[in-house]
Amino acid sequence: MKQLICVADIQQLIDDQKNTCHIPMETIITAAAMDLAVESGIRFIKQEKNKLASGDISMIMARLCSDQELLQQMINVLSRQEPFKSQEDSSGFQLIDGDSICFEPSDSKQGIAKQTLFANFNQLKVEIVDLNKGVVDSSFSEEAIYFVLEGELVTTINQKQFESKKGDIHYFPPQLERKIVIKEATQLLVIKKISID
Repeated sequence: MKQLICVADIQQLIDDQKNTCHIPMETIITAAAMDLAVESGIRFIKQEKNKLASGDISMIMARLCSDQELLQQMINVLSRQEPFKSQEDSSGFQLIDGDSICFEPSDSKQGIAKQTLFANFNQLKVEIVDLNKGVVDSSFSEEAIYFVLEGELVTTINQKQFESKKGDIHYFPPQLERKIVIKEATQLLVIKKISID
C-alpha cells in the first residue's frame, strides 16, 4: 500500500523541528502538504523500499541464530551507529553515500542540523549543514569555506549584504562576525580549518 503524506504529517515535522523527511519512492504527497513543506523548508528524500517476504525474514533469523560469528559481526555493525554509509580502500580512499547522511540537530533555536563527514582531514573539518529559513548570527575564530549545495541566503558582513544561491562559494577569514539570513531551506558543504593549540 502506498503511503500518503498530508498537512498533519508536515505539521508534525515542523513541531519536531525536522527539515527532512525520508519517504518511499511511491509515496503520495497531497498538494497542501507539499505547499506547507516548501513554505517551511522541509525537503523530501525518496528512497527505494526494501521488499522482504515473511519467509525471507524467517530464513535470515535462522541463519543469524545458527552462526555466532555472523551474529557478532551484525551486532558490531549495528552498534557503530555511523552517521552515514561509506566505502573505503586500504589506500585511504573513502566514498560517502550522500543518501545515507543523517543530520544531527546542532542548534534547534536557529534551525541548524549538521553532519561531520571528516573531523580532521589534513587539519580541516568537513561538514554538511542544513539550515532552515530564518536568521543565523555567528562568529568563528577559524577560517571557513561554505559551498552552497542548495537554497538561497543573504550574508551580512560589516553592514554589507551578499546574496548567494546554489553553486556559490563563501570564504570567511578568521575572526569574522557575520549574520546570515536563510531565504529558503539551504544546505551547505562547510570546510573549516582546525586550530591546533
